[in-house]
Amino acid sequence: HHTDLRAAGREVYRVLAPGGVGAFIETSGRNRLLMLCRSNLVGRFGIPKHGSSDEHPLDAESEECLREVFHGSVRYRYPETVFLRMAAAYIALLRRWPIMDGLRYADLALFRFAPLRALGYFAMVECRKRV
Repeated sequence: HHTDLRAAGREVYRVLAPGGVGAFIETSGRNRLLMLCRSNLVGRFGIPKHGSSDEHPLDAESEECLREVFHGSVRYRYPETVFLRMAAAYIALLRRWPIMDGLRYADLALFRFAPLRALGYFAMVECRKRV
């Protein structure tokens, strides 16, 4: 995300009706391996950097900020695990049909184990305004 999360969260909270839910798809910073690759590989070795310098995934500080604004009523869901496929997003050699299929099936296998879903790069964040 690129924004002042506290200010944006307050505005979302303000415009929601009591019991209303704001849902957002965000990149997640929970996977340490992905974050290590993002900070040390992307933008180097011919691996393109997507996004701007002020953009960053939701990290622990961001998550805490949302919990404060929404009085703890924040839930994270992982509708899909996109983990191994992230490599193909940056490494052109992996963007071939059999490799992409293999990575997709491996991500689907990871998704079957609920504790591993948080390894995915994308999270759906649900922020609820209490009644």
